[in-house]
Amino acid sequence: MSRRFATNLLVLFGALIVCIALAEGMVRVLHPQLGTISLNRELVQLSENEKLLYELRPNRSIRSEVTYATNEHGMRDRSRTRSRSRTREGAQGKVRIVTLGDSITFGYWVDQADVYTAKLESLVEANKLGEVGLEVLNFGVSGYNLDQEIETLRSKAMRFDPDIILFGLCLNDIDSPFSYEYGLTAGATERQGQAGPSEKLQTWLRSNSRLAAWIHYRRVEYDARKQWAEAREWQIGNGSDNLRLQLRQVLVPRMQEIAQIAAGRDVVVMLFPSFDVVDGNYKNDWFHEEVGGTARSAGLHYLDLRDDFHHLPPEETSVDVVHPSPWGHLIAAHRLALFLQETGLASKHGLRYQIDDDVLTVERARLVNVTGY
Repeated sequence: MSRRFATNLLVLFGALIVCIALAEGMVRVLHPQLGTISLNRELVQLSENEKLLYELRPNRSIRSEVTYATNEHGMRDRSRTRSRSRTREGAQGKVRIVTLGDSITFGYWVDQADVYTAKLESLVEANKLGEVGLEVLNFGVSGYNLDQEIETLRSKAMRFDPDIILFGLCLNDIDSPFSYEYGLTAGATERQGQAGPSEKLQTWLRSNSRLAAWIHYRRVEYDARKQWAEAREWQIGNGSDNLRLQLRQVLVPRMQEIAQIAAGRDVVVMLFPSFDVVDGNYKNDWFHEEVGGTARSAGLHYLDLRDDFHHLPPEETSVDVVHPSPWGHLIAAHRLALFLQETGLASKHGLRYQIDDDVLTVERARLVNVTGY
């Protein structure tokens, strides 16, 4: 009886090993996407700047939904140099825009060349009428909130001597500084110094088994999403006077701080809508009104993208309720190029260009074939 039991146990154990090996092989062959977790594992590190909490690693590349790569400065951008020849009227050179933002500006689920920052630069460069060109530097980091974006402006972007400062905001930029990236990176770092045998074994498995890593990070991502949702519950509402007051108390000092750091440079606050319109009803109009009002009161330019998106099918302009699709990024870049002309910011800095509306139609067929998860 005991021998038969031992034999059955060995057979069961062997079958389990075979099943795990097959599952591991399937995961390695199929390469299931890990979403934001893939980015976290390879691209994110804790920052020495306590206000930033975390930042992108320089000179890294990872293939997930698309290829995400960072340059020598820890930006999802091509190689950039801080030095420049300042543009003056009638002189050759480039106007420099630095862009701050979260995962939208970072370009989640979008090829680097299709992010709105890169598209704005390529649109203007391809259609410029004079010698002065444009370069748009991308300082976006997934998961950042407005405080972290302001600190990035102060500690990093201003070193690049910008002519124009652009904030690419969305509705969750007002949240607390919790994110999948910081939560997972910080959690793993804190555990390293006090890991017991069990945690060391789990760490080894995650490092050597694609299946174990996929299971672990999907579980942690689920927990992170729950905490993130709880952290922003205050924002959910219909724009009552109390909610407007709370939002204004958050925005007013931050918009004033942006103006102070900019030190006379032109600042554009561009707000993306969420893509959760139901039966033509968009519940966050009040949020846009408050962002626009506080930005203008601080002397900043404000560009609202609601009307540029909400008349279009969200399945073509977005990959989920937060992130634009490649075509959505092009729409934002095209609108921003027009806005720079309408406000006189382009001519102020010597930029002259003419962009046809046909570019949206021509590129639409190529860019809409992207779906969310």
